[in-house]
Order: sequence, then structure tokens, then C-alpha cells
Amino acid sequence: MANSSSSRAKPRLRAPRLLVNSVFFAALSDPTRVRVLQFLCTPSAGEMQAFSAGDIARGLELPASTLSHHLKLLSSAGILAMAKAGKEHHYRLRLDAMGAEFQKANDQIRLLQRTAEGVAQRQREALAPARAPEDEL
Repeated sequence: MANSSSSRAKPRLRAPRLLVNSVFFAALSDPTRVRVLQFLCTPSAGEMQAFSAGDIARGLELPASTLSHHLKLLSSAGILAMAKAGKEHHYRLRLDAMGAEFQKANDQIRLLQRTAEGVAQRQREALAPARAPEDEL
């Protein structure tokens, strides 16, 4: 026999979805890639300095093949800019793109916070004891 409560549809919450760039954040989730970013955090004349892949590999003591894999992921996530200089590839941080992604994530979190606060307020109001008309005077 079916439970009578199962026949009733449960109310569905309509909350905004967290819309962040998962490729961007996944690229930041690896310790080796974080080391690459830390290595690249060397400002020069107001901009982030560009380093060759060889300089990065030597500085981090990583095999070129391992570094190449991580540089490709960081570049495809929009975190690094690459420029060719002869046969060398030079990489630098794209601080503008990184800032934009973090700002989008922050905006999404604030929206979720406001939504959660609104839901909590409506729940408090729904659970508050009903006030008699004479109580309001």
C-alpha cells in the first residue's frame, strides 16, 4: 500500500545554480600546476614576467614532458598566455583573466548567499506562530 505522503509532490526549490568555469578551477587543483603559478609570480615593470618553458622546468626541477602537460592545461584554462620567441615558448600569468574568473565565482557565491538568506527568512516567517489581529495593535 502506498504511503499517502509519497503521493504528494514535494515542493521544489528554485535556487540559482553555481555557474563557474570548472576547467579554470580544475586547472588550479593540481599541486604541480600551483607550483608553476608560484614560479611565474615574478613581477617585472608592473606586469608578470614571462619565462621560457626551459626556465620553468629547470626552476621546478620537472621533466619537460611533465611540464608541457601542465602548461597546456593552464593555457587552455585561460590562466597562462604563451608567446613564441624563436623556438622557445614563453609563458606568463594572465592576471586579468584570473581576476575575472574569481570575480564571477565571487558573484555567484554572493547570489547563492542572498538566495539562501531569502529562503531562510521565508521559512522563519512560515514557522512563526500566527498572530491574532488584536496582537498587532
